[in-house]
Amino acid sequence: MSRLFTHGNGNMLVCLDQHAQVRDLYYPYVGLENHVSGHHVHRIGVFVEGKYSWLSDGGWHHETDCSHDDIETCGFVGTNEGLGVKIALNDVVYNEKNIFIREVMVHNLRDYDRDIKIFFSQQFEISETHRGDTAYFDPRCQSIIHYKGRRAFLINAQWKNKSFDDYTVGIFEIEGREGSHIDAQDDTLHK
Repeated sequence: MSRLFTHGNGNMLVCLDQHAQVRDLYYPYVGLENHVSGHHVHRIGVFVEGKYSWLSDGGWHHETDCSHDDIETCGFVGTNEGLGVKIALNDVVYNEKNIFIREVMVHNLRDYDRDIKIFFSQQFEISETHRGDTAYFDPRCQSIIHYKGRRAFLINAQWKNKSFDDYTVGIFEIEGREGSHIDAQDDTLHK
């Protein structure tokens, strides 16, 4: 599968597919230790008015927005007319630290107020092996921590100076389990 965007700083390289999903995350060297391994995916989902959709579902129209000369301002725009939602993403790997930053802008396309929830799902294969990956929610920093051996990844989101308000952590593609991302599709995460 081709990669639509690549963002890197020399130590970290993050590659996104046409649905703005993280498909590759190389660290500590570009080309070495792909912690997503291309066949796993970091999904983005939207829940509004009792309906759920991943950006990779067929109901989304995807386009890129590179209206500026600077490649860092290129972004992803996804529109789902059925849900009445437009999502714009601008991504960057910070140049001085190994941090992948994603700005998400949600646009309500209806003419009335609605609650629109965004869900992020990560599927890591840390150090290119599926065995021994561990994740937990750390209430001290309001973050999900994924780790194995010498590698750790902190996942956080903020809106109006508040961290995310719900989460779930689980296994995927082993023991017959599809993945904890399925938990989001009913709008209730089970911690």
